Amino acid sequence: MTRVEALREVDKRLTPWIRQLNGHQLQKGAEWYPDAWIYSELVTALSKEQNPLVSAERVAAATAILSPLQPWTVNQRMALELARDRYTAPKTFHKWWMKAQAALWTQRPQLEKLASGPKVNPFWRAICGDENAVVVDRWILRLAYPDDRGYPARIRRIEKVITKRAREIGIAPRDLQAALWLSVRGE
Repeated sequence: MTRVEALREVDKRLTPWIRQLNGHQLQKGAEWYPDAWIYSELVTALSKEQNPLVSAERVAAATAILSPLQPWTVNQRMALELARDRYTAPKTFHKWWMKAQAALWTQRPQLEKLASGPKVNPFWRAICGDENAVVVDRWILRLAYPDDRGYPARIRRIEKVITKRAREIGIAPRDLQAALWLSVRGE
C-alpha cells in the first residue's frame, strides 16, 4: 500500500466519526483543553505553598506524562497530589511518576525532554494552548486502526487527517481531536 493509499484509508475510517459530530460535541471538544489548562492553573495555586516553583505549564507536563493508560480523573488527582508532595507512586507506575515529579521542578528545555513521546508531547502542548497539537491516544488510534498498533507512520497519518478535516470545518485540530475522543468514549 502506498503512502497516499494508506492516508486515504485512514481518512475513510475517521471521516464517518467526524461527520456524526454535532454542534454540542464540537463545543465540548473546543472547551476540553482550555478546561484542562484551568485545572493546571488551579493545581498551581493549590500547590504554591508546598512547591513554590510549580507553574501551570509544569503541571500540564506532569499531567501529560502521567496520562498513558490512565483515565483523565486519575491524571488530575495524581498531578494534584504530586504537586502538593502527597503522592507515592505504585511500583508499576514508578517511571512515569519520576518523570512527572521532575517536570514539576525543571525548566525548559529539560521540560520538553521529559514531556516527550507520540502522545505525551502533543497532549502537553494542547493543554498549554497549541491549537495545532493532535493527541493520538489509544481511543483515537482505534478509530483508524482497530488493531491498536501505534506505529509512528500511523500516528502521523491520523494527525494529518484530523488536521485536514478540522481546517475544512473551520475549527482547531486539537478541538476536533477532543470532540472525537469524547464521542468515541460516549461522553
